[in-house]
Amino acid sequence: MWAGFTQAMYPNKKQLVLAPFVVSDGHNNSVWQRARLCRNHGYDMQAARRLIDAWLTANAHLFQRAIPSAEVVQQIENAYGYAGAPPGADAKPREKKEKKEEQKESPQLVAFVESAFVDFGLADLKKESPQEKDTYCPIDYLASLFQGPGTHPGGGADVWVCIGTKLQGMRTFKLNTLRDRGAGGDYSALQFVVPNPMSRETGATKAGHQGWRTRDNATTEKDRLFYVVEWDYDTAGSTVSKDVQARRLWCLNLFTEDRLALVVDTGGKSLQGWFRTKGLQQRDVEVFWKLALAMGADPNGARPEQAFRAPAGTRYPKTGGGEGTSQNVVYFNTYAGRSSK
Repeated sequence: MWAGFTQAMYPNKKQLVLAPFVVSDGHNNSVWQRARLCRNHGYDMQAARRLIDAWLTANAHLFQRAIPSAEVVQQIENAYGYAGAPPGADAKPREKKEKKEEQKESPQLVAFVESAFVDFGLADLKKESPQEKDTYCPIDYLASLFQGPGTHPGGGADVWVCIGTKLQGMRTFKLNTLRDRGAGGDYSALQFVVPNPMSRETGATKAGHQGWRTRDNATTEKDRLFYVVEWDYDTAGSTVSKDVQARRLWCLNLFTEDRLALVVDTGGKSLQGWFRTKGLQQRDVEVFWKLALAMGADPNGARPEQAFRAPAGTRYPKTGGGEGTSQNVVYFNTYAGRSSK
């Protein structure tokens, strides 16, 4: 099997074959390292394959899984073609998998809010709304919240918004362009929106493709305008009534000194409250969000690319049939959290 391998060409043959596999090195990296040594000693790829096959056989009892032949060939090709680069070194480094934040409902805090706001419900939240804009369409709300009160087409800084009638069909558009197109009509068919301006039109997905709604082109924490707070279920899996949700939103509004800018009735089981956190110190934003989580809020509200229900839009059945349900705005204060009115 080893005919033609001279001692001069291969001084470390025994070491390479018998060197034990180290789990922390990983299967592919270990194969690559041995292929690089073979190349450095002048062996061709076929000779390297024979040597590595012998090493695999000698260490088979240490592996946690069978090493497919295709993986072995790939790492040998890498070692002979990338001039010393380790596996994946020329590729874009993988991002660490984001640790999913879990619901952290505090029974004591929930009980306190219930007792302190026992007489407050959805009807009271509607009465507290500083503004009523029954004629507003989704784009009007976004213009007022993203750009400023009384913004007209062409006025204020133009921003990218990500919207759509379906999650998979969401795309980014310039807000003022949408307002120009919407003259004489509305966008009430919209179902979803990212509740912060996007940083640019598209961004890179985790798979390396370009997408309309990605973490890469979402707002940065520094430029973020809103956190959205909503409740679907409590930690026991029970539905949280809209009156209870209204109480919790109002408690958070008082805690943040009137930073609740918008509340959308999703047309389903939830209310979604938009809190303007822009202008707060980062430590204050963190305290606000921890308090929301302690009330049982959905942790996904912290994700800058997360889609929520479009204000004054339409909720459609998941099956695609039947009429839609209006996503009504039950509370609106475009001045919430702004430095001046």
